[in-house]
Amino acid sequence: MNRNIWIILISSALFNVCLGMYDFALPYFFDSINISYAKMGLIFGISSGLIFFLRMYVGAHSDRIGRKPFYSIGLLLSSLSILATPLLPGLIAQASFKTIREASLIVRDTMRSILVFENTKKDFHKIISKIIGIEFFLQGAGTLIAGIIMTGGMISSGFLAKEVKISPAQASLPLYACGVILFLTFIFFSSQFKESFKGNGSKAAIGFKDLVKINLPPKLLLLTATMFIFNLGVSISHSFFMPLFFKNKFLLGAAVVAVILMIHRFTLGLPMFVFGNFIKRKDFKKVYILSMIYEGLAIGAAALIPNFWIATCLWLTHDFFGAAFWSPINTSFIQEFARPESRGRDTSEAAALGSLGAILGPIIAGWLAGISVDLPFLVSGIVTALSIVPLFWL
Repeated sequence: MNRNIWIILISSALFNVCLGMYDFALPYFFDSINISYAKMGLIFGISSGLIFFLRMYVGAHSDRIGRKPFYSIGLLLSSLSILATPLLPGLIAQASFKTIREASLIVRDTMRSILVFENTKKDFHKIISKIIGIEFFLQGAGTLIAGIIMTGGMISSGFLAKEVKISPAQASLPLYACGVILFLTFIFFSSQFKESFKGNGSKAAIGFKDLVKINLPPKLLLLTATMFIFNLGVSISHSFFMPLFFKNKFLLGAAVVAVILMIHRFTLGLPMFVFGNFIKRKDFKKVYILSMIYEGLAIGAAALIPNFWIATCLWLTHDFFGAAFWSPINTSFIQEFARPESRGRDTSEAAALGSLGAILGPIIAGWLAGISVDLPFLVSGIVTALSIVPLFWL
């Protein structure tokens, strides 16, 4: 791997440790300041909706001026929005900070895939599989670190305790830590990454009509439809409600939930080091469909099982036999189906349209959670499994 790939890898490593910390700590922070499930759902849903146009704009403009500026800005805005989160607990402020953070996350994720592809087109599937694997492994480490910070350490009495109330101050500590780390990552990437970029020659501004016009190759459009349905389904269980499901259904303390969600990340990260080497290109579609079906069934079934060990162990397989297979295939498909002269725009447009499904998911979760703790996971599993339908025409 060349120098640029190593810099992307190091930056991604630090970013994803912080991602695990943030994703785990934020629902506990909201819970500690008594934000209801319905309002949590609105915050998460609004943040997904408002970033749509930004994602389209960034993808198109990166074809003109390069990827590095947007990747760097994504790191910087992530840092600032997370640092500000504990300081202003109001609903509007929290929705704003979450929106900024989600926008910066999406920008960074989109640019990461393109940068890797442009710096190493040979064996892209194998390389991106390993990078994504490392990222999810480190997200798991970040989740555990957040649980340790929030409960006072692994040797403290609160680490394995049940039903321990997390205070706003405890939930804020991981947020401050990850904001500082991301700021240092921004400095590192901006100063070290050397981009050799030739734009597509277009100097025209991107107008509103260009942003809302769907202009994707047919195969990429089908893939986008699949990701829209998938994001709708998975965001019902995998947004703010994921740690709160285990907290409320099985009455677990924050650190125990952190261990479960750490394993959750590992079950996606670790197998990617291996699976990517054995999936043949001719089997991509079949593996994609079967693994997505399994993922939906495992998520939904966990809601129906009252036993903690059986439900949790089954749920933890949903990525090992699901996303660990289909996620790198999806990433490869996107780059394959995108047009070389407009790769940034095509990639961003597909990701932006697919992410629209995540607007309704958290809102639905907030409504369902008010009825039953099991409903968000059950409905999530059903919708996730149905996301394969467009793939039959791929």
